[in-house]
Amino acid sequence: MKPYLIPITLLLAAAAPAHLTGEWLVPPDRETLDTIENVRNSLKMKTVYVGRGETPENWTRRITLWSYPGRVDGRAAFAESMTGLRQDILTDCPGATASALRLFDWADRPAAEFGVVCMLYPITGRPDIYLVRVIQGRTGRVASAITFRRPPTDAETGAARDYLDALLLCTPASALPACHQ
Repeated sequence: MKPYLIPITLLLAAAAPAHLTGEWLVPPDRETLDTIENVRNSLKMKTVYVGRGETPENWTRRITLWSYPGRVDGRAAFAESMTGLRQDILTDCPGATASALRLFDWADRPAAEFGVVCMLYPITGRPDIYLVRVIQGRTGRVASAITFRRPPTDAETGAARDYLDALLLCTPASALPACHQ
């Protein structure tokens, strides 16, 4: 299992655009990406993208988006659960390090962000270095991660943060065509 799946799955709960319920994230450049995983069920929606022409085994940057309906907490409970999420991810990869947990508002919603450097994930034997962002939506939580196979440069980290800022937060009432494709 990927290092970001176990703890995020445990702490978050899915809205599927096919059913147009809840909230979900959409990449702004979906037409330039290949979908390598797409899970939609009553508990979650998870979509994993890589660059066009890359594969599930060989990619340079992976984008993972989750939607978990029903988990709506106040700011204090959200912050506490994000602290736990960060710690769970560190525990999942012995020797991993993480940046400080950054709590902030995203579109008037509580959000959290942190980076993780796992140079040797035990299950895959490969590095996973990623930036995680979780947003408390109105009807649940949405989460995103940009993952690299090698330590990103400062410019790549800045671009990853900008990319997370550009994700579209969609609802069934969204007027944006990208939300309903």
